[in-house]
Amino acid sequence: MSHHTEMAGIVGNSTGGFEDGGHEGPGDNQDDVTNYVVKYVMLAFSAFVAVFGNGATIVAFLYDRGLREKPSNMLILALSCSDLCVGLIITSGTLGTFLSSNWSLGEIGCRIFVSIGNLIVPLGPLLVAAICFDRYLLVSRDYPRYLAIQTRRSVNLTIALCWLLTAVLCVTENILWNLSPADPDIDYTMYCLSPNTNNLQYNQFSNIVYVLIPFTFVTGCSVRFLVLLRKKLRGHRRVGPRTISARVRWTLATRQHPSTEFLSQMSVGKINEPSTLIARRDDTSSETRLSPPFHAFDSPDVDTRSQLLRSRYIRPTITVICLVAALAVCYLPYCIYFLFIVSFCPTCSSPTLFSTFHLLRLFNSCLDPILYAATQRRIRAFYGKHLRRIGRLTRSAIRQRFQT
Repeated sequence: MSHHTEMAGIVGNSTGGFEDGGHEGPGDNQDDVTNYVVKYVMLAFSAFVAVFGNGATIVAFLYDRGLREKPSNMLILALSCSDLCVGLIITSGTLGTFLSSNWSLGEIGCRIFVSIGNLIVPLGPLLVAAICFDRYLLVSRDYPRYLAIQTRRSVNLTIALCWLLTAVLCVTENILWNLSPADPDIDYTMYCLSPNTNNLQYNQFSNIVYVLIPFTFVTGCSVRFLVLLRKKLRGHRRVGPRTISARVRWTLATRQHPSTEFLSQMSVGKINEPSTLIARRDDTSSETRLSPPFHAFDSPDVDTRSQLLRSRYIRPTITVICLVAALAVCYLPYCIYFLFIVSFCPTCSSPTLFSTFHLLRLFNSCLDPILYAATQRRIRAFYGKHLRRIGRLTRSAIRQRFQT
């Protein structure tokens, strides 16, 4: 393979880097055939799951108003839209070129393809960084303060900023494309390859700014998030059930029922904060006694408190851990390959390594909808309901077919 297909920018900037040598498909060697089949299966699976999985997630947001009511969920919706575009355009286009062993859209089509790739592929790490920062705000601020900060307007501005940063990379790619001299070795009838693939400085810049820095930010936010979450959950356990049990025993011993005369409706229904004692004036004496809130006597309220903690903190934690793990597995190998192997040991670079790491980045777009279904109860319920419905319709159609 030529030196061009051994190097690539943030998108890969190549649809022809999957085969060694020319583009005739699998060779006679058994290892070449196995390699060809594995890459074909991975590309086909990534394209299918990315399109239908992320498409179903977007439909779930449109179908379920509860998912749209929380502004921070818009970050997940934006990530689903980005992954859908990656699967529909980049992965499917790469798969088509992989099967046909040629590029039929010419230089203009290649330029558009690379520009779209620069616009949507780096968007994933940036949006994951925004989601991690949102979860950090969730545990580092009081919940009312968090809601005041993460309004729908601020979330939309965050998403727009992520798109703007990827647009900068897209514009930079096109400017450098115009400034680069024409390379006679690039055949735009065989594959799509940007002339910037030989620009090592540009490749290092794109990987550092759009992968390494977001991942470092994600790691720092995640560690701090877990530390603060541990403190918050400890505080809830210390102030919550044990204090409630002591107050219940105290009230049962004195055979008195707490008065809600001085409790506002908000105070009675406010079960998501640690319980506090309520001052109650005793008409028969001049003393002011302390009574627990009314909801402390009902065990369902204690369960509701635990459910709120799980939905507000634990489930977002699981989502963040899964997204960060997928980001590390799918994006970091490609970044490390360019920043260290290609930069410091050019002779160590391998087309097989490049194509494998490039496939991993495309594979990330199909992992995210699986993670949503595993960690988001509403999205999982939507998937289950409609998959069962599709199964019933399919079985009905098959029975009608055989009966006729």
